[in-house]
Amino acid sequence: MDMHLSFSQFYSNAYGMRTQFLILWERLAQHFAAHPGIIGYDIINEPCGLEATELLPLYEEVAAVIRSVDHTAILFIEPHIAIGSGVQTTLPPPPSTTSSTLLTSTTLR
Repeated sequence: MDMHLSFSQFYSNAYGMRTQFLILWERLAQHFAAHPGIIGYDIINEPCGLEATELLPLYEEVAAVIRSVDHTAILFIEPHIAIGSGVQTTLPPPPSTTSSTLLTSTTLR
């Protein structure tokens, strides 16, 4: 299996994967929105993909879906997986409309 091809297909919504991912996040937010032990959601762990043209648009879509259900949760976003090994991120800051409770995190190696 080609992992990079899998991410490309995911971002392009091949086979409806991206749509299903958004539906999953809507259901998760509906289920956990009122749970007192949940402070936020990590949208995707250690993602691959082009930060400006694939990751940021995905984060904006998922943020809109989660915000439609849970208005106060912190949304954790991550730059490309290589950032944890010292590569400079190119992930642009999210628009102010989605960034009030949006935090960037990364896995350091």
